[in-house]
Amino acid sequence: MKVKNVYLIIVLSLFLFSGCSAIEQIANYNLERLYEEKEVNTEEIISLPESEYIKDTIELSMENPSSLNPLDGVSYSVDQALKLVYEPIFYVDENYALVNATLKSYEKISEKIFRFSLEDVLFHNGNPLKADDILYSFNYIKDHENSGYRYILDYIDMISIRDDKTFDVKFKSINYYNLYSLTFPIISSDYVESEDYDAMLPIGTGDYAFYDFQEMLFLKLRNNSPRSSDASADYININIVRQFEDEYSMFLSKRIDLYAPTKTDWTKFSDDRRIGQFGYDSPYYYYIGFNHEHRYLQDSNYRRLLAASIPYELINENCFLGHLNSVVLPIPSNHIFIKGMDKYYGINDGLSYYSNKYERVDRVEYLKNLRDSYVHFEYQKPVFNIIYNEADWYQSQIASILKEHMEDDYIRFNFLGLPPDTYLERLESKDFDLYIASIRTGILPDLASLFDSEGQLNYGGFSSPNIDGLINTYFKVLQDEQFYRQLENITRLVSDELPIIPLGYLENGFFVHNQVNGEPSPTFFNQYYDFRSFKPVR
Repeated sequence: MKVKNVYLIIVLSLFLFSGCSAIEQIANYNLERLYEEKEVNTEEIISLPESEYIKDTIELSMENPSSLNPLDGVSYSVDQALKLVYEPIFYVDENYALVNATLKSYEKISEKIFRFSLEDVLFHNGNPLKADDILYSFNYIKDHENSGYRYILDYIDMISIRDDKTFDVKFKSINYYNLYSLTFPIISSDYVESEDYDAMLPIGTGDYAFYDFQEMLFLKLRNNSPRSSDASADYININIVRQFEDEYSMFLSKRIDLYAPTKTDWTKFSDDRRIGQFGYDSPYYYYIGFNHEHRYLQDSNYRRLLAASIPYELINENCFLGHLNSVVLPIPSNHIFIKGMDKYYGINDGLSYYSNKYERVDRVEYLKNLRDSYVHFEYQKPVFNIIYNEADWYQSQIASILKEHMEDDYIRFNFLGLPPDTYLERLESKDFDLYIASIRTGILPDLASLFDSEGQLNYGGFSSPNIDGLINTYFKVLQDEQFYRQLENITRLVSDELPIIPLGYLENGFFVHNQVNGEPSPTFFNQYYDFRSFKPVR
């Protein structure tokens, strides 16, 4: 034990005598090794080859589908995704003009019959597109009550086959909108009727063909070359989302490249300039309706007084953040029908709806004259009860703005926000003086529902033989120029008789991250129209 202790003392003494010099030597040795390793690592990093990764896929999203046959009762987002796989007879472009999709030509045989000739088109399984596929798709819609394309049955009477590439369509009546009913997707009769048919394996003629599908995960599509050589992305990966909020969060985290909500909340995007923003009219048309049985509101002059009092600028700026496209009729502002009309009649391009009407009189003077003419009404303020759907955020905001800015020495309002069911009950029973509302319009304009005396959305009981007559006849005019003039006549009457106070269409947003480049031309009914313009950033 003593020898060991002596040995330990000697070793410790050596360290003490050497002092800091030994520690410094060890430290210097370690530092030299670190510098050498850093130089080696730096050389390795510099010498690494550039990444060979190329983005060849565009990421989209949709809800989980129960079927990938677009003529079944699929949801909106699934239907939009499937437009990349399936083609119709006609596309509807960003201005709602008809564009040939699978046609070589067509001609008018009579007022109700058109003859169509198909291009040489192949389904993704190699089978040729035939006239029988058109008839089969039409009959499939007739036989499936849940199909989202049932509206075409109001227009098409029958389809008859002449040969493999030629067919006739007989329409039920003379109608300017008839050809717009030929926008339904075409499915393959041979495939759907075969033993190999799988509703989750879509086969169409579109730009992109089925590649892979996993329930609750994704639908993958590939470029359908060579016919779609203009299509830019090699692949499209459509992520399946469980609820709307998931889609938004996926876009924020850049897991999907494109985001097109069915109804845009602009407060989420108005200040974000890092995201490409493209606007288009949603189908949601906002307006203020009257109870035409009310003793004051039966008078169109009093309705004009109220219309001239609406703070349109504030509603657009504060409620819609500048994304309200004002039109008189419930037809989208970019619609070819509106573009064909005199702008004075079609679009409210001024600050106030009535600042453009009635010989363009000064708004302040107009208000003063109307107010003065109604002082005799019992020498007291008329009180109007205004109801709105409290579940609609935009309706609630409109009500808030009206409440703050419309009351004056001559008018007082009571605003009542109601749950959707109660709101509808009050509308149907005419238990209101005025109401704030929005309707969802379709791909085919419907003026009768809102303005016709028997219209199902004519809650206020408005009745005008002149407007009824025009609405019942305008779509029977088949010449473009005459059709547009008839729309102008309807607009003039709506402006004068004022069944409602039109506000306009909520603009929707189509949002794009910087992983892809392109200039989209979306509509609500075909969000991915002209999708070929998109290219992944590589």
